[in-house]
Amino acid sequence: MGIRLESLLLVSIVAIVAFSLTLKLGGDIPSYTPSGKLLEFNATTFIEVDQSRLLSRTFSRYGVKHAELFTLEHIRYHTDTIEQLSARHGRLKGSRFYLDGNVTLHQKQGFDYHTEHAVYEKKQAILTLTSSFVAQMNENLIRGARLRYDTRSKAVLAHEVNATLYPIDHNSTP
Repeated sequence: MGIRLESLLLVSIVAIVAFSLTLKLGGDIPSYTPSGKLLEFNATTFIEVDQSRLLSRTFSRYGVKHAELFTLEHIRYHTDTIEQLSARHGRLKGSRFYLDGNVTLHQKQGFDYHTEHAVYEKKQAILTLTSSFVAQMNENLIRGARLRYDTRSKAVLAHEVNATLYPIDHNSTP
């Protein structure tokens, strides 16, 4: 009793057709994003503009975009009133920048501020230093616990301040 070749081929064809019908072809393919990352980038500059002018420029050595949050490393942020706002780490959620690690604000004119933690509200252009800070302009030195700074009007509200300020001598000639 031998198995005929036709019988073997018929059984093989039926098995292949049955197996292929059990597979789900097409349809929804689940999207895979490792640890919720939507975008990952290196050495990137983000430029924010409106219809008439440049609003801000942000550079980051490394960053990850999650659903509603950007996490950035080694940030440099510029606007028309801020020469440079820099930090080691930052998170951008909506219009708020949460900055950590060696946060420094260099203004076009005025004091330079140094702290470890800050929050910058982009829409209102307000920088809040949430940890102790040092502000310096020439020989003038201000130390404090917390500070709120409006970068447009240059208004400052500081808490627990210790300052060394030198008056400007208007009678001396440069």
